[in-house]
Amino acid sequence: HGSRLDELQERGTQRSWEDPDEFLADTFAGFFLMPFLALENAFQRRGWSPRAATPQQIYTIASDFGVGYTTLITHLCHGLSLISDLHAKSLKKTSPLSIRSQLIGDDGTVPLVIAGPNRAASEIDIETGTLLALPKGSMADTQYLTPIAQKTNASLFMGTASGKAAVRFQSWKATVRIQQKAFVGLAKFRHLEAA
Repeated sequence: HGSRLDELQERGTQRSWEDPDEFLADTFAGFFLMPFLALENAFQRRGWSPRAATPQQIYTIASDFGVGYTTLITHLCHGLSLISDLHAKSLKKTSPLSIRSQLIGDDGTVPLVIAGPNRAASEIDIETGTLLALPKGSMADTQYLTPIAQKTNASLFMGTASGKAAVRFQSWKATVRIQQKAFVGLAKFRHLEAA
């Protein structure tokens, strides 16, 4: 939409969806990060339906796409019309912290990513300091991932060094790509081991 730097301060007080240009940019980003077919596949692989999805299911799908819990709800409701306004409002009443507490018994603020055999991608991207919840009994390369705890339904690991770590659970295998927290630089260097 061209240069809008002179309008930044004025627009800072306006809600982004009230501005047609911001609405367009947000909508484009939603479809770019969460395409319909990929979301449909993520739900179908697990035997879930967006229309009946629980907060825990939405949180898990959001982990697949690397987006926020409420971001996914908004996109499912307003971008794709896969859930009703009523269901979206109901889902938003449950906070990500309470979902996390239900899933792993921890209400901390350390970022949490959930992954397992139903994930379509074989790569999982996290930063150092991020918790990774894998199916209980999963094995991981401990050079880059530190085992934290065995929960009722999950093995918890934390990314502690940049690099690539292999994880496996039964016949499922994946690669965890760990970058330094708040990494700045060329993307091709983000998973290099720290010097």
